[in-house]
Amino acid sequence: MAEQYRTSSRVAEASSAADKAAAAQTKILLIGHTDDTGSSELNAELSERRARAVARLFADHGIARENVFYQGAGETLPIADNHTAEGRSANRRVEIVDLSGARADILQSYASSRVPKYQYYRAVTAQSDQAAAGVAPSTSGNATTKAARRTATKNRAATETAVAGPAPARAASAPVSANTTAASNSAPATPVASTRSTSSDGIDFGWHEALPATLGLQFAALPASSSTLSFLSSAVADEAPVAKSCVNDRPRVSRAMKSVADDRAVPVRDHLPNLYGSSWGAALNGQYLALKDVSVLRNGATAGAKPTLLVWKDFDRSAGPNGSPQVTLSPDVNAYAVKGGVLYRVFVKNSGVFDCADIIFSNGKATSGELVRRKSSQYFTVNYVPVIART
Repeated sequence: MAEQYRTSSRVAEASSAADKAAAAQTKILLIGHTDDTGSSELNAELSERRARAVARLFADHGIARENVFYQGAGETLPIADNHTAEGRSANRRVEIVDLSGARADILQSYASSRVPKYQYYRAVTAQSDQAAAGVAPSTSGNATTKAARRTATKNRAATETAVAGPAPARAASAPVSANTTAASNSAPATPVASTRSTSSDGIDFGWHEALPATLGLQFAALPASSSTLSFLSSAVADEAPVAKSCVNDRPRVSRAMKSVADDRAVPVRDHLPNLYGSSWGAALNGQYLALKDVSVLRNGATAGAKPTLLVWKDFDRSAGPNGSPQVTLSPDVNAYAVKGGVLYRVFVKNSGVFDCADIIFSNGKATSGELVRRKSSQYFTVNYVPVIART
């Protein structure tokens, strides 16, 4: 299979000077995938090892190493339903993405335009027993020969999505048909009583007890016809329901794209407005909670590097957050493209701080947000709508 992508052969077969130049600069991206069984972190690591092995094989068969890239996408980009054994088997694969054309930014454009099929994600409750038992992801099958998929994409406008799918090695693949299902979720959580979570066992952000059914922000999938937001591709219509609250979700870890030439990450700079290394914060009940280095790619469905969560206790509004924060954490995050903007989901899982947070960003602003803390069988929430501090 690698021989089919040999650069010298493709250049020789090209009919024009422009086609020859494009063939010489064609990028080949190998993406490793897993099902969602077991640890998402281990899934990302396993998928990267598989993708790297195949990428090196391609580089050894006549493709310039600087034009071969790989990524461990883990469980983040399923093509089949993880609820079934057949679906999980199909998701364990290595995908070949043929990015033809001389555009220097074609790799970055592709990375920032992919949108996962959320309907194939499983809720945490469906996997909790396996996760608690530490079940590892399956490694059965030969990732190179059993699950490789081929994708060819032509030189496209920056707003188009390069969609992976089975196709001849040098033919453009057809777009995936849109799923018109729109996911509507419950209204923001409301307190069920005046019960407060005491500060003796954690930071008191002004918690109020809430019923599990009321947890979660109000959001929905984008309509199938087109995006209502200029910075999101119409491909986000291929969405399905996302867990309405962060307590029913888990981090879904993916590795960066890397070059076979030096195994270094490829920088991707195509981000949403105000969501490229920006800092956000707000005061809550005398504390100041901030998120530093918040990044989301243009697709609205891929978070950048992990942010830094900071807490200053006994916050003085007149002076602002001074000195060193009392809490510094590096939480995992998920990002989901939703109607009206982006759902940015933060997994803290620290009993002294909180469990998780959901924030909706729209047009460069945070429009709603919620922190959630679980204590025994009780849930406590507080609204959190940070403002941008710097970019």
